[in-house]
Amino acid sequence: MTAKKTKQVPSFPIQVNVLPSRGLPVSIDADEQERAWLAREAGAESVKRFRAELTASRWQRDGVRLAGTLRAALTQSCIVTLEPVESRIEEVIDRTFVPPTSKLAKPRLNSDGEWLLDAEGADPPDVLESDTLDIWEILLEQFLLAVEPFPRAAGAVFEQAEPAEGEEDERPSPFAVLGKLRQSD
Repeated sequence: MTAKKTKQVPSFPIQVNVLPSRGLPVSIDADEQERAWLAREAGAESVKRFRAELTASRWQRDGVRLAGTLRAALTQSCIVTLEPVESRIEEVIDRTFVPPTSKLAKPRLNSDGEWLLDAEGADPPDVLESDTLDIWEILLEQFLLAVEPFPRAAGAVFEQAEPAEGEEDERPSPFAVLGKLRQSD
């Protein structure tokens, strides 16, 4: 019996506790298999380009900052016409990570125990669960958040079907249904 060969999820782990003082440059240019995997994850027809230029550097005393740019080109299906829609993504990445023991890892709470968030302020740092950071996980998250969930071809619009002459919309209003239920009691 032969075992099936499966492409594993891409991974690019970096050791955060041994980062150089000038930062660690990270360059990722997805190969054909990785782009096919990304297309499946995003529900796209294809990913033609996926490239990231990042720098991982120390942040404050024991944190890590990951900064750079993710660029991608993909083809999706229009939700109206199913025609191919070309999209380009350019995302600036600027994320910070701290160990669970950091004061910054603990949420700020008010006197009622509710989280205090500043909608206009910077995002709180993510918590590192180990001494490695997988760059691919972060890139996948940023990519999926940037992909248009409902792509439309230029000029594509949904057209409501009009009832034919002499026909009325046969769906009763929700209030009429509730009224009939109330009358039957």
